[in-house]
Amino acid sequence: MTTWPDAVLFDCDGTLADTESISAACWQEALADRGYRMTEADASWVLGHPFVRTFAHYADKVALGDPARFREELRARFGERLSRELVLYDDALGTLRTLAARGVGIAVVSSSSRAHVRRILEHGEVSGLVALVVGADDVAEHKPSPVPYRSAAQQLGVDPGRCTVVEDTATGIAAGVAAGCFVVGVQRPHNDRNTLHAAHRVVSAVTVAALVPD
Repeated sequence: MTTWPDAVLFDCDGTLADTESISAACWQEALADRGYRMTEADASWVLGHPFVRTFAHYADKVALGDPARFREELRARFGERLSRELVLYDDALGTLRTLAARGVGIAVVSSSSRAHVRRILEHGEVSGLVALVVGADDVAEHKPSPVPYRSAAQQLGVDPGRCTVVEDTATGIAAGVAAGCFVVGVQRPHNDRNTLHAAHRVVSAVTVAALVPD
């Protein structure tokens, strides 16, 4: 691929929106209420993983009770903070708008639920620019499996090799690479540039130019 990609597949949390800090704070509070103190190693390990894997990780360390009840508690905490603290990254939103204006297909592929992603997109007033959302509830396998990104490419009717993936975690990067996409890793305040080394390109800000391979 030496020209514009046929589609750009964005991760959501941590890539389009600064939700990772909110999520981490909610988990930290819920775990503290149960007597466990989240470590930096914990936060690094769970980054980019869906709820089921994150829950299993912490359930090995402290009693969390029923997963469904815990998830509802976490959602309530998250929703309260989200309404006050949600910030979307200007670089990613600006790039998304430019791509849409040029007719490039856009999808958001996330380990969060489709409803969560839609809420983020509506907050940023860009939901109408996104042709497809693939959430955790839409696929049987999750990142780092290539299934979410392959599913997005298939639904958009494009070859994964003609797609660019934009990610902020090693888990997501692994998924994009395995799917056969060109993968751009973006450094954000919550991640370490070293964790993005498997991406084809690592950037400090999302730009249109960064999405096209040399």
